[in-house]
Amino acid sequence: MLVCELQKQVYELQMLVYELQKQVYELQVLVCELQKQVYELQVLVCELQVLVYKAIAYLWGMCDRIYLVTFNIQCRG
Repeated sequence: MLVCELQKQVYELQMLVYELQKQVYELQVLVCELQKQVYELQVLVCELQVLVYKAIAYLWGMCDRIYLVTFNIQCRG
């Protein structure tokens, strides 16, 4: 009788361990998905930085053109 009860408890413990392993695996999958999303976000941030740098370069070019036009008008005037 005692042996049967002990075997039952061992089985229940094994089932709990199995459930825990299953939950750990599911958590690992979620962590991988989160890492993928973080990576994709980093790519988007890099692309945004490139656009910002291009916009700054464009604006600097516009400022140079405005300065040159203004300077030429002042020199001619």
